[in-house]
Amino acid sequence: MSTSHSHFLHAKHNCDFLKSFYKSYAYNDWAITVSFYSALHIVEGAIFEKKKLKFSGEVITISHSDELERMIKKGKIQMNNPPTSLHLLRQSIVNENFKEIAEALYFLYNQSKTARYEKYQLENYIVNFSINYLNTIIKWAKRNFKSKFPITPISL
Repeated sequence: MSTSHSHFLHAKHNCDFLKSFYKSYAYNDWAITVSFYSALHIVEGAIFEKKKLKFSGEVITISHSDELERMIKKGKIQMNNPPTSLHLLRQSIVNENFKEIAEALYFLYNQSKTARYEKYQLENYIVNFSINYLNTIIKWAKRNFKSKFPITPISL
C-alpha cells in the first residue's frame, strides 16, 4: 500500500530526474510529462494525508484516488455522469479539496496529454509554464505537509 511518504519520495525522484535534463529543452515532451507525474504523486500524498475529502458534495474517506473508481462501480458513490478517467476523477477531488492547486494540476494534465498523444515537440515556454505550475504545487505541499515533504521548488 502506498503512503504519503512513498508518494512524496516518488515525486522527489521524478523532480530530481526532471532537473537533470529539462534545461536542455531537447525533450520537452518528457519534461512536461515528468512535471505532471511529479504533481500527481504530490496530490496522491495529499489525499493519503487528508483521507476525509469532499467528492460531489459528499464527505468520503479514501487513501488514494483509484478507490473512487471502485466506489462508483459498486454504487457506494452515486454520480449521474462520472468522469471518464482516473485523472479526471482525481481532478474532481482537487477541485473540491485543494482549490489552490486545481488550475496548476489541470494545466499539467492537459499539456502532458498533448505531449504524450498529440505533439511531442512542444515549445520551450510550455516547459517553463509546466515547471512554474509544478512549483506552485510543490510550494503548496511544503506549506501543508512541512516536515513530511522532501521536495524543493525547481529553479528555471
